[in-house]
Amino acid sequence: MQINNDVVSGQNELIVGILNPGNLDFCVESAAEKAEADVTPDLLAKIAAYLMWCISANHVFKSGNKRTAYQAASVFLEVNGAEMVEVGESEAVEMLVKVELALVTREELARWVKKHLRPIPSA
Repeated sequence: MQINNDVVSGQNELIVGILNPGNLDFCVESAAEKAEADVTPDLLAKIAAYLMWCISANHVFKSGNKRTAYQAASVFLEVNGAEMVEVGESEAVEMLVKVELALVTREELARWVKKHLRPIPSA
């Protein structure tokens, strides 16, 4: 919820809030269930892709679903020591529009995430 608030408030959008609370709970809970196993790069990519797909395709929020989906996946990856690199804004938008229009499968989205997935360098 906070990620969506941050995303839409930064764009001066007037329509804020959850459109489908049950869908948000479903997305978060099902991603958490998937994360209980040993976390490998493949699994991280699959879960991050799932979060992006679930939030975007299910229109969880009134506004900013694609941006929120990308940020939620980014936060998930960061918490797990990884990040997506070399992803331009236009490439991310294009991919999430394809997700929203059902032009890409979750497996294709996971491959795209994995292609850009890197461990966060230790400080």
